[in-house]
Amino acid sequence: MTVLEFVREFWWAVLLSVFSMILIKIYWDQVKWWWMNTWYAFPLIGKLSRLARDDTRDEQHSGWLTSERALCADYAKFIVVKSRDQFDNYNSYLERSGDLGRKPLSPFMWILIAVLVVVEAMGFSYVLAGYTIPGASEAMQSYGAMGIAFLISVILVAFTHYAGGELYRNSKVNEARREWRDDGKRGQLTYKTNVSLSKNYEDDDKPHYTQMAHRVGKNPSYMISILTLVFVVVVAVFATYVRGVVLEKELTSEVTGAQTSYFNVPKELADVAVAAETKALQDTQDLDRHGGWGTFIVLAFIFVFLQILGVILGYKYGFAGLQSKEAYRGLGNGRFHTYDEVLAHVDEIIRVAQSRLGDLQQRLEAHNSLHGNQAVNTQKTFRDYLLEVAQEKHESSVQHQAIGQKQAAPVVTESVMNNSVPTPSSQPVIQEEDEVAKLKAELAKQQEIAELKRQLASLKGESV
Repeated sequence: MTVLEFVREFWWAVLLSVFSMILIKIYWDQVKWWWMNTWYAFPLIGKLSRLARDDTRDEQHSGWLTSERALCADYAKFIVVKSRDQFDNYNSYLERSGDLGRKPLSPFMWILIAVLVVVEAMGFSYVLAGYTIPGASEAMQSYGAMGIAFLISVILVAFTHYAGGELYRNSKVNEARREWRDDGKRGQLTYKTNVSLSKNYEDDDKPHYTQMAHRVGKNPSYMISILTLVFVVVVAVFATYVRGVVLEKELTSEVTGAQTSYFNVPKELADVAVAAETKALQDTQDLDRHGGWGTFIVLAFIFVFLQILGVILGYKYGFAGLQSKEAYRGLGNGRFHTYDEVLAHVDEIIRVAQSRLGDLQQRLEAHNSLHGNQAVNTQKTFRDYLLEVAQEKHESSVQHQAIGQKQAAPVVTESVMNNSVPTPSSQPVIQEEDEVAKLKAELAKQQEIAELKRQLASLKGESV
């Protein structure tokens, strides 16, 4: 295989690899869902076949087998949005950060960027060839040029994309500050350094510009943009300079190779011939020089335009909020626009999961009839699993609250003991406070149970 054939095959392999990685990244959720269902249904060695041989009872969860809960846990991972409150919280965070309606780069744009990376790398490799590893063989210089060129191209794509994202974030910061100035600078612009997605409610009573500043920041920063500008200018100037050096080198070699010796020719005629050849060669070189530098300038403009395009793509796509990407993923990567779409998606997962669970239960009963020594109960459903998991989370939350109250109680007791031994008159007060705390905890527990029932009803598509 010649060097040219190797280079061609190498770039095709790189191009296909980049495209494959981009598509897998973009459709990763669908790929995971497809692969899990395929692996469960795979004959003999699939996960469903393996779980069907395990009829061990789950000692911590009455009425369940460990294999049943393992299957339910796998399918429950794909239920991202579990309640209307969670759905509304994701939308609220995106709206307050100014990112509602935005989305990341589409598959087409990622493919376009990948193509630009390969094209840029190919162009740089020809420029750098011969100067990458001085003294090495031509093949080694070509390999080194390709590696360095590809590295430079990837760095350029990353810098331009982040620069565009930084400019978009700065536009939101400036928008918040402009609204604050228009409002007469009432109070502070921000009261917190950051409001997380889990505590999106903390600034409900604040104006819109404060809510935005809490999520995107209050001060603009142009560090990445400045570094990108410097890097692009340096690469453009350097690439044009190297192209010019290569051109002058070729023109010089033409002069050396074009020298002609005249033997047995009168000196006057030889001088005339040499002058004519020199004039023709100079004219040709002038044309080549002007054409070459004109081409190099056009290539430099194209290179700069491609970098500007990268910045524009980074500005147009992406998010300014610190956790807007997490909120976007929580909405199914932009798949869910209404809560009805969420319920339809959950119903589809429940349908597939229940079908798998029913198949597993039939296999478990068949295996138990042949190899078991006691009957198994396989009456649980996937909805039962979701309800029990929600109840366990609720009970865990209540326990953590109770632990916090117990940790706070000794502080009061110690304070009283430091002053004096509790008197009979002070003991009823402490008991009364304990009773009030218990009543409040019980009321909170009842409210959370009611909320869990409402969420379960939503999952079932019923109205409370």
